[in-house]
Amino acid sequence: MQKNYNNYSLSDLIKIISSDQNRFEVFNQLNDNLQAEVLSKLNKKIQKQIIKKLSDDQLYEIFKSLDPVILYDFIKFLDAGRRNKVLSRFDNHIQKSLKMLNKLSKDSAIGLMSFDYIQVNVNDRIADVSDRIKLHEKRTGKIPVIFVMDKGKLKGYLPIDKLVLAHPKKSVFFFMKKIITIKPHTPAEKIIRYFKNFPHSKAAVVDETGDILGVIYADDILDYIIKKDSITLYNLAGVDNEESVLDSALTKVRYRYKWLILNLATAFLAAFTVKLFDNVISKYVLLAVYMPIVAGMGGNSATQTLAVIVRALVLKQ
Repeated sequence: MQKNYNNYSLSDLIKIISSDQNRFEVFNQLNDNLQAEVLSKLNKKIQKQIIKKLSDDQLYEIFKSLDPVILYDFIKFLDAGRRNKVLSRFDNHIQKSLKMLNKLSKDSAIGLMSFDYIQVNVNDRIADVSDRIKLHEKRTGKIPVIFVMDKGKLKGYLPIDKLVLAHPKKSVFFFMKKIITIKPHTPAEKIIRYFKNFPHSKAAVVDETGDILGVIYADDILDYIIKKDSITLYNLAGVDNEESVLDSALTKVRYRYKWLILNLATAFLAAFTVKLFDNVISKYVLLAVYMPIVAGMGGNSATQTLAVIVRALVLKQ
């Protein structure tokens, strides 16, 4: 009897697909929304394997529910022909967003923003906005940020709690709040400093003409910080960023062998240094007793230093 993987938790599916050689068959049994969610959580090596095996129709059904920022990472796994063929099915807004991502650094506002928003007019009724939100949620499965516009210009945003409590016939104008705007080329470090001062806030990304490009949530900043610090820590430890705890021993060796060979060379250098003093050690055997103590203390000191450095990376020191 075939298993129904759609009832599995996200963490269990990631473990199964990451470790199972029949991962493509398991992935194919999932519904479109679950496929998109699982795919975004897998490491890049497995993402590439799955995406290359999917048909153009399957790719479109998965990609259409994704933010362009995530979609941008996935389409790079396709060759130019397939990429253009799949992207031609998306609307002009998505294609424009992807072109912009290609021009600007991902370590900027354009790489941090989400496209999970809707625009309403300052004079719209609360009831009309509620209908717009339901349509957006049905399409994407997410509650959007509600940007309030007046003559094509951003005036603020409508908090969800106000939407729930307000009278359906009331105008949006009476409930909107101000929102900070950020240019698409603003460096990530500058944006992080802002969200440190306003941790529960959000910001709108607008271009030079004032058109809205996206929205940045505090959660987006947190994900960026965690990802950056993980990459830095992996590089510090000589581990490949794409390595997973579920990878085979052979895969782990392939990712690490360069650093391990370098470490082996330095270990032989240390052994050679000891050999230079074998006459002294043979006369004073007590020195041999202290050698593992010195090596052990060196290792402990290095571990303590690593802990301090990791803490400094997290705290941006």
